[in-house]
Amino acid sequence: MSEYDQRQYSRMLSLLHDCEQERLPLAEVISGLDSLLSVLEDTPESWRERFKSEWWSLEQIYAANLDRNEGILKLAAGDRSSIAEALCSLRALVDEVSSPKTT
Repeated sequence: MSEYDQRQYSRMLSLLHDCEQERLPLAEVISGLDSLLSVLEDTPESWRERFKSEWWSLEQIYAANLDRNEGILKLAAGDRSSIAEALCSLRALVDEVSSPKTT
């Protein structure tokens, strides 16, 4: 893996962590993850598809709350749980691809 891609994965993990700690708004995390995904150079397509699927979960929750004019501060418990699950899955995917492989 290139050092460039490793930096992008590190940035992804940082975004995920900051979202989990409620230091970044969900909209910023969604946008940042999408941008970082688009600039990765040597990432398998299958991984990209799995990552985008989890990312899409966040996007849908965010959009649904905006459509209901509730904003992200009034998330239902189920939405908060779904966001936490998606963040956990995204973190696992980034860890999977960015961790050194041992043989």
